[in-house]
Amino acid sequence: MCQARARIRDFAAFIQYDDRFIEKDEIALKTHEIGDPCQITLANGLVELAVFPPSQQGGFYRGIRFDASGIVGTVACAGHIFTTPLPPERDPDAHDHVTGPAEEFSMFDPPGYAESPDGGPFIKIGVGVLIRPDRKPYQFTRRYAVLDRPSWNIYHDSTRIEFVQNLSHEQWGYRYSKRITLPAEKPILRIDRTLANTGRSAIRTDHYVHNFWLIDKHPLGPDYGLSLPFTPRVTEPPSHLHDSAVIHGNEIRFTRELNEDSRPLWALLGEGLAMSDNAFVLCHWPTGVQLAARGDRPPRRMVLYARADTLCIEPFITIDLAPGESIDWSTDYTFITPGR
Repeated sequence: MCQARARIRDFAAFIQYDDRFIEKDEIALKTHEIGDPCQITLANGLVELAVFPPSQQGGFYRGIRFDASGIVGTVACAGHIFTTPLPPERDPDAHDHVTGPAEEFSMFDPPGYAESPDGGPFIKIGVGVLIRPDRKPYQFTRRYAVLDRPSWNIYHDSTRIEFVQNLSHEQWGYRYSKRITLPAEKPILRIDRTLANTGRSAIRTDHYVHNFWLIDKHPLGPDYGLSLPFTPRVTEPPSHLHDSAVIHGNEIRFTRELNEDSRPLWALLGEGLAMSDNAFVLCHWPTGVQLAARGDRPPRRMVLYARADTLCIEPFITIDLAPGESIDWSTDYTFITPGR
């Protein structure tokens, strides 16, 4: 039994952000000249992670589903690994060959897609300008042709890295920046994002973090517990827990160990949630290792996706920007290990 079981419900201890964690003074960030393959390591003495910058010549991820900036490969803290293992044979162009806090804009209806004619353009934020081939609804798993993939400006030092992409195409335009930071002397990973609408048309979309997490590669099962700051209301269908998980108050408990033959679990946990609901704590009971996450925007919906090698809590937020408007939002991940 995890000694921290009593603590897992105390969200204030894990998700209260302290501005002192991030130094306010700007530092000199170095421009990184991208080579292929490329990996950038960030470390603050407690947490170490590998970041793969976007690149189309042998890069780690070349798909068109997820935001290409800052794919986090591995996260290590106190000898523990927190990211989902990748398959041994990886396809960089596949839509889902990512791990860690992979992020996606417009999972269902990208800006410009509905009104675009066959062969016309639409935009996928964090990727670029794609081509709509026919009248079929948008599918995030489909491989659309790329008309334009704007370059990224990348700056980094030993504990933080920032990615900036500017897109301008017909009436569409945006400036998107994402900064990944390891605050000094804290077992925390922080992601800050800013999206500005620089075009002539409104940008109405959604954003979520897929959160591909697992602790020390232990298969998902009864050794894990998941706690939320609200009580999930799960109805099957449309949710599908396949008798592998049960809801107990604000916790999700797994009743059997999943394997590669198990069907993935999917559940709509809640809709129209408060900002305080944008959080979760994942615990591996035998070791007492925990991962706590907190976002600073109210989720439109919160979704669970799980299989043997990953547990994903996906908070969706709504973005609605008139020309000239911008939005900032962030996510903190705290890595809790016994004795810390």
